[in-house]
Amino acid sequence: MAIRGDAVTINLTFLSSKIDETEGTNIFLSPNTIDCCYELPILADQSDDDPLKNDVTRFLKGYETSITSVDLFLTKPSDSSFVEVALTDDTYGTFYALGFHSDELGRDYIGYRVDWRLVLTAFGEGTYQIRADKTGILPSLPSDYDFAYCVANFTANRADGTIRMSFENSYILGDRFDVTKRVYFPNNWTNQVRVKGFFGGDNSDYEKTFTKYRDQTLRTVQDRQIERYSMRIDQAPAEVHNYIKTELMQADTKTVTDYNRDNPNTHIETPVRNPSEYRPEYREDTLLANVNVDFESLYDNKLKKYC
Repeated sequence: MAIRGDAVTINLTFLSSKIDETEGTNIFLSPNTIDCCYELPILADQSDDDPLKNDVTRFLKGYETSITSVDLFLTKPSDSSFVEVALTDDTYGTFYALGFHSDELGRDYIGYRVDWRLVLTAFGEGTYQIRADKTGILPSLPSDYDFAYCVANFTANRADGTIRMSFENSYILGDRFDVTKRVYFPNNWTNQVRVKGFFGGDNSDYEKTFTKYRDQTLRTVQDRQIERYSMRIDQAPAEVHNYIKTELMQADTKTVTDYNRDNPNTHIETPVRNPSEYRPEYREDTLLANVNVDFESLYDNKLKKYC
C-alpha cells in the first residue's frame, strides 16, 4: 500500500559508449527480424578440420528440359566489393554438374556441396549465398537462390545456443503433380542445417510384458525402455521451418548435435526417429517462430528379457 507523502529515489547510470563485444560473442542469438534478411548460422575452423567444428551444406536443384544450361555462383550480397565466384569445380567443396542426376519427369539436377571451411579460409567471414543462373528457351529467366548463410569462425561461445541437424534423403519427395515441391533425391543425398535451439531433455518410457500363471501371479518376461528427446528451434522464419519439416523431418535418417554448454546431457550425432507433430508458434507481431519437436531414439537397445 502506498502512503501519501512518501518519496522514492531512483539512481540512474548512463553509459557514455556501448559495451564492447569481443569476436567470441554469440552472433546468432539476435537475428534481424525481417524475414528476407534472416541468415542461417554457419561455423568453420580454419585451423582444425574436426567435422564437429566445420559445417557443410548442399545445394540441389532440378530443371526441366527447356533449361539448356545452369551456372552456379557463390555471392556475398551485403559486400559490394566481393567478386562473385563461379562454382564449376571442387575448389570449395564438391561440384555436381547439370545432369549428374535425372528423374522420371526428365528433369536434370545440378548441385554443390559447400565446404564452408574452404570458403572461410579463402574469403573470410560474412553473409554468403548460392545463386543459380539458368538459360533456356525463354529469355530473361529469374535466378534461383539458396538460403543466406552467416559464416563465422568457430568458437565455443558462438556455437553455444545452436544445434546442428544432419540428415540423409533418397527417393522421391512430393507429389508428381505438385509443381512447388517435387524432388527426386540422388541416393544417399546428405545435408546439414544449423539453427538456434536446444536438443536434449532425455527421458524414457517403459513397456513391460508379463506372463500370468494359474495362481494369477505375474512374471515379467520383457522390459523395454524407450528413450525420448525434445528439440526446440528458436526464432526462424517460415522458409526455414518449411524446409526442416519436409526435407529433414521426412528424411531417411537424421541425427542431432547439441552445442549448448549448459546441456546436462551430451548429444553428438545422436540418431533419432519418429518426430512428433511440427507446429511452429506463429504470431501476428513477428515473422519468426519457435517450434518444439519430440523424437524417439533410433535404437531399441535397452531391452531387458527374462528367460
